Order: sequence, then C-alpha cells, then structure tokens
Amino acid sequence: MDEDQLVAAAIEELNLIMQFFPRVDSKLAFVFALDLGMLALLAANAPKLDPNSPSQFFALVPVLVLGASLWYVYRGSYPNTVGGHQSLIYFREIALRTESGFAREFSSQSRGAYVSALLEQIHRNSAILARKYDAAKAAFVLTGVAVIPWLISLLLFVTHSADLRLHTS
Repeated sequence: MDEDQLVAAAIEELNLIMQFFPRVDSKLAFVFALDLGMLALLAANAPKLDPNSPSQFFALVPVLVLGASLWYVYRGSYPNTVGGHQSLIYFREIALRTESGFAREFSSQSRGAYVSALLEQIHRNSAILARKYDAAKAAFVLTGVAVIPWLISLLLFVTHSADLRLHTS
C-alpha cells in the first residue's frame, strides 16, 4: 500500500469509527430518559416518608440500581479523553495551539507523520468509543435489572395509597 492509499484508508477508518459515536450517544440518551422517567414515576407514587415501611425500604432497590445506571450514563457521556499529546488531529491538542501555530505545524508535517497521527487518532477514538459502549451496555443492563423491583415498588405504593383512601373515607 503506498502512502496515498494509506492516508485514504486511515481517513476512511477514522470516519467509520466516528459514525459509531452518535449511535452510542443516542442509546445513552434513551437510557437516561428511561431512568429519569422510572425514578419520577416512583417518586410521584411514593407515600409519605415512613422509615418503618417495608415498601419504601424495598423501593431503595430500584432507586439504587437506577442510580448506578445513571452513573454509567454519565461515564459514557463523558469518557476519559486524556491522550493524544502533541497531536495535530485530536481536537483538545489542536485547541491548545494558536491558529497560526496549528496551521504552520499541520502544513509542515511529513506524509508519514500525518499517517502516524491518523492511526494514533483511530486508536484513541476506538478506546473512547469502547468505554462509551461499555458504559451504555452497563447502564442498559442495570435499567433492565431495575424493572422488576421498580414495578413491585410501584404496585406496593399504589396499593398503599388505595388502602389509605379506603381508611380515610
């Protein structure tokens, strides 16, 4: 593979990897909305706080699991982006330079240095994407784990509210 083909292949690979970021981000957004909706519905149906209530104690299970899911959503939304030191492709490193300094350094690099920078960026983006994907998967699994205790807690809360209405009538 000559240098022109290598540059084209590296750019194509970088673009391919970049296409996966919006997919993972949309999954994280979906889980975030689902988690918040589940927590809001649970809170809206919770009876007055009673530390001796078994239903409220049980409701801690879905709250904690959904909280863990939200933690993974956060980690997936803001993965570790440290790296790419002195890169002429990585946006954080580019931002550390002046406009003219970046333009000068970028235009004066050799073809081999450019290919190397592209390949390093492909690796860096792949590592970030892997972290985002793993976090999205963990968040999704935790939300799934929370569904049954969440439903049971809702049922207990609704039953408790119905019992209170019967006793006060």
